[in-house]
Amino acid sequence: MATGRKTSRVTTTVTSEECRLNKEQWLKLTFGKYRGMSLPSVILHDPGWFYWALAQPGLFVGRMLAQAKFVADRAGHIRPSVSEKKCVAAFSLDPRQGISRIWAAEDESRLPKNAVSLPHLNLGIVQEFNRETQSEVTERLLSFLGEQYFDGEGHHCRQSQCEGFFERDRNFSPKCSERHFLRTSRQWKQASDTLGKIQWLNNPQRSR
Repeated sequence: MATGRKTSRVTTTVTSEECRLNKEQWLKLTFGKYRGMSLPSVILHDPGWFYWALAQPGLFVGRMLAQAKFVADRAGHIRPSVSEKKCVAAFSLDPRQGISRIWAAEDESRLPKNAVSLPHLNLGIVQEFNRETQSEVTERLLSFLGEQYFDGEGHHCRQSQCEGFFERDRNFSPKCSERHFLRTSRQWKQASDTLGKIQWLNNPQRSR
């Protein structure tokens, strides 16, 4: 996991027409540490690198850029559970280490005071963490996703599994146009007051 990069949050949206086109054939990267991998596989192995690359002007172009936007859009609206029950993605925060636990919660009112919830799982929250904590947070995010959708395999899933995950509409909440981050959660103030000084926040104004 490359942890030395920092960037402002990336938010993107794509049209349904673009989505249909992009799922026909996933392009493979022709450069960098993930050469030969498709973008669904990249983001489910190293979301920090994916969002960093997406923020670099001109790094993705043409169809690859369209697919990157499609992946980013869906990665921000992942259903917290494959269950039909209504639930939210809940995160227990640690003042130094970032996230200590992630789970699908059915009752928001019973969250601990150091926890926040998001209506969808957003892989983009890795952008909220500094270089010291991003790797551990990524591990917890992908482990949780693996438990819910990949039979516990997480970021060890095959490329075809990653692509299939992003192609299945039922895994996402596409009608939501809002991007949810931890610091925009309704419980953020209570959690931050409970934790005291939080050391893992990434400064969005710092350049890479």
